[in-house]
Amino acid sequence: MYADSKKAIDDSYMKNLGVDQIVNEICINDTYRNDIISLICDLCDEPKVIKYRLDIMEDFLSHPGLIQRLEKVLPIIQKLEDDKFDVYSLGADQFRKIAWQLEKLYIFVECMEN
Repeated sequence: MYADSKKAIDDSYMKNLGVDQIVNEICINDTYRNDIISLICDLCDEPKVIKYRLDIMEDFLSHPGLIQRLEKVLPIIQKLEDDKFDVYSLGADQFRKIAWQLEKLYIFVECMEN
């Protein structure tokens, strides 16, 4: 119901809530700026989800080293989401497809280790 009731966020809403100031404070890298704005503007009213998210924020505030770890892992996660692997494998022979899948697996393992 919540997802169906959402409306486009207008500029006055963002200005009144100070979204730009919040994003400037928490934005690790401008690459993720639009994603952060989306998350902030797509507010949730489910108490369990809010508590879970607050627990995560508390972890970041209590353990500053987590931020550096997250900075290191975000580009790796982006690689996993990159569609290049699938595009490259379309016309490739079976050996190449296996090699690209192994590379994706390697990236996944690297992400999990971090």
